[in-house]
Amino acid sequence: MGRNKFGAKKVQIGGISFDSKREAARYQSLLLLERAGEIRNLRPHPKYPLANCHVAVKTKGGKSNRVYTADAEYLDVATHELVTEDVKGVLTEAAALRIAVFEAIYSRKVKIIK
Repeated sequence: MGRNKFGAKKVQIGGISFDSKREAARYQSLLLLERAGEIRNLRPHPKYPLANCHVAVKTKGGKSNRVYTADAEYLDVATHELVTEDVKGVLTEAAALRIAVFEAIYSRKVKIIK
């Protein structure tokens, strides 16, 4: 697997691709929490349409991106909260805008993991 922007090395675990070692390590930690019964319904890379919004976040290539893909999502057993996570070494302006639009549409905060 190659490198992505910011020099992060792509990693694959159990047939699932991750954009960085940090993201893959967080997913492995979440798998352990799921096995321990602290979280349930772990989903890697859930996608959420942002098409209903009037803001289109432009990518570097000038394409419009109307989908927010989180790094992971799960149900916290203790709080009964649906948690959406994004692992970020660098929070770009485009990523911050996509997250803000997601939070506005879905009325949920994204938990940023550094």
